[in-house]
Parts: sequence; C-alpha cells; structure tokens
Amino acid sequence: MAYFSFKMTSALLHGNTTVDIILPDLKRGVSPKDFYTPGKKFKVLWLLHGGGGDSSDWVRKSSIERYACDRELMVVMPDARNSSYNNIDGYPMWDFMNDELMPLVYSYFPASEKREDNYVAGLSMGGHGTCHWAFAHPEKFQGMAAMSCGPFSIVRIMKGEQPLDNRAMMIAKYNGDLEAAAKEDHWELAKQMMDGGDPVPKMYFAAGTEDPLKTARDMKMFEEYAKEIGLKGKFEYDPGSHNWEFWDEHIQHALAFFFDE
Repeated sequence: MAYFSFKMTSALLHGNTTVDIILPDLKRGVSPKDFYTPGKKFKVLWLLHGGGGDSSDWVRKSSIERYACDRELMVVMPDARNSSYNNIDGYPMWDFMNDELMPLVYSYFPASEKREDNYVAGLSMGGHGTCHWAFAHPEKFQGMAAMSCGPFSIVRIMKGEQPLDNRAMMIAKYNGDLEAAAKEDHWELAKQMMDGGDPVPKMYFAAGTEDPLKTARDMKMFEEYAKEIGLKGKFEYDPGSHNWEFWDEHIQHALAFFFDE
C-alpha cells in the first residue's frame, strides 16, 4: 500500500491536524500503465479511531492495510482527539469532517465522491462518530459499521431511561444543556433518517459480550428500537472485549458485509 501521514492546517480547527491515508497499491501482474490511470477514482472507507487514540491507531494496531489492499480500497483516518467527532469548545470536529476534510480528500486524492463508493466505520468513540455521521448524512454513505458502541439517546437520558455518561455531558456542555443537545441524539437522528426519504446505508453493528463498558447491552437496546422504526441492520454479539483483537476481526466482518453480502 501507499501510506500517507498527511499534515495540514485546518481553517475550522484553528490549527494543525493529521490525517492518515492508505491508497491502494499496484497489484502483482498489473502493469503500472494500466493501474496508474489518470482520473481513476477509488472507493473510500472513512475510518474513525476511539477515545484516547489518534489517526495512526488503525494502521499501527490492526491489519487494515492488508484488508484494504485486497479490496482496492482507499482509507481515510482523521485525528479527532477526544472530541467524540462532535463540535466541542474550541475544536469543531463535526464541522471539520463535513465542510473541510471531505472536500479536501475529494480534491487532493483519487477518491470517488459517489455515495455508492463511500463507507464509514469506527470503534468505541469512533463508533459513535460513525452513527452520528451516517444517521445525519445518509446521502453521503453506502454503508456504515459501528463497533463496541451503543448508539446513545440524550432524550432517553432526559427521561431517566438511560444513565448520563461522559459523552452526553460533554455534548450537553457544548450545546448549553441536555435539551439543546438532543439534536445530536443518535436515536432521534436514526428516526429522522428513516422518515427522510433518502436511501439508508447498509448498517453493521458489533459488540463483544465480555466488553466491560457494556456495549452489547446498549447495542441490544438500540437494536430493539431499530426494529420499531423499521431500520434494518446486521447486529453481531460475539465473544470478545474492548480491544484490538475484537476490532481487527470485526472490521473484516464489516468489509465482507459491505462488499460480499
């Protein structure tokens, strides 16, 4: 693979940031003249890291390069700090992803802008970012995969049906209060997506049954809600914890779901 650690100055983030990018490599038996064709565009996987991680996590800790190479897939991995892929004080990551990162990638790299060629996936915090991005913008993605996260509901938190967690508190702080933050509620966004008339991305969810963060429990609650609103997805509950062994295995499941099923 061709691997870039791309340094850029972001107007929206008010400073420097890093985006790690994998580009498909020349396959054995294919001539450079045939492979490096001007105007050639690749399918794109927008791949999001978890809390405490950075843009290099997936390359350093999984075999995503091999998996992407096998499918001639471009992979874009932004550095989100601990923003949860939301706008937070002084770090508007959500705006950056939609209004700066995507246009930059489509302009600078051989990335296809077509919806049917774009996919988003992530683990833990990146799984929440994946849900937010895919539910809020189904017109951008053909498929999504959220691993080791349960889509959260600020509305349910307000009703006392779900515990208040750090992520919800952070989003509430940025928006002013929980009620104002309800516009970023994953459950509400999923319902709006189903009612909106746009094509719905293929949806894959995976959680480890031994995950100490109880993500399988939270994911099952969302699965029941998904049935209520008519959202169809693949939900996998497999032995495993909140670790790279689980994520490396299940990103392979996600790619197979996207491209083989």
